[in-house]
Amino acid sequence: MDDTVLQVAARGWPVFPTDPARKRPLIKDQLHAASADVLQLAQWEREFPRCAWSLVTGAPSTVVVLDLDERPGALSGRETMGELGLGLFLPPTPTVRTPRGGTHHWFRWPGVFVKSLSSRLPDGRAAPGIDIKGDRGSALLPGERTPGRAWEAGLGLEVELAGCPAWMIPPPAAQPSQRDRAAVGEPGWGSAYGIKAIEDEVDRVMAAKLGQQHEALLQGGFRIGQLVGARDVEAAGALRLLDWLGRNLPTLDATRPWREGEARRTLEEAYLAGMRKPRGKRA
Repeated sequence: MDDTVLQVAARGWPVFPTDPARKRPLIKDQLHAASADVLQLAQWEREFPRCAWSLVTGAPSTVVVLDLDERPGALSGRETMGELGLGLFLPPTPTVRTPRGGTHHWFRWPGVFVKSLSSRLPDGRAAPGIDIKGDRGSALLPGERTPGRAWEAGLGLEVELAGCPAWMIPPPAAQPSQRDRAAVGEPGWGSAYGIKAIEDEVDRVMAAKLGQQHEALLQGGFRIGQLVGARDVEAAGALRLLDWLGRNLPTLDATRPWREGEARRTLEEAYLAGMRKPRGKRA
């Protein structure tokens, strides 16, 4: 087992075994099943010889990771930072060099929900080459089983985690309430697939443009209902999330603002229809 895995586990940060070639988890419900117990890690090591390891990011580890890609013929993550006025420099913090020349910058979790995002910022702006691995996310660890992935010289785990840049943190209006966060983040409220799928639906609804919101509500509510019908997520958590979504959906048409409860009722009607037509249950 690599030194990095042992160092991470010694800090109480949960990890799970990962296929090094496909970068896929080797256990079910990996975000909840992940562990820092060295006996559990040794058992997985025997079960999955030559496996790689991934860190659960966000609240469980108190680590969030900024993934800056290098992509030939396209904007790199750092170039995007410059284009969006985010600056070009980051504070010293544990940093992993990735096989294609990109970097993973490890930051201290800020104590509030940090959305895991791909090519987009929490404020909704497109951000090619930038991924945020926050709550309910994961990051592949460097080691001998992940060729080309290694700590930057002088920026390993001996360096203290820097504070998370403010632009990586969703604005207060987008933060779930304590009650909603309990529903969304509570271990066991859904499978890893179900939680990821329901997050994607919320993202689609919140990103809908003028003239598209009503249809997005219908589609999102229906698909969330399908997930509950298939038992990929529990109804209680899904309903609390629908409530949050209905209360936080922005009004885009100033001539016709959302009436109180209107978005929530639209979501609930679509949700009930989706429950009656669940997708095939996933293992």
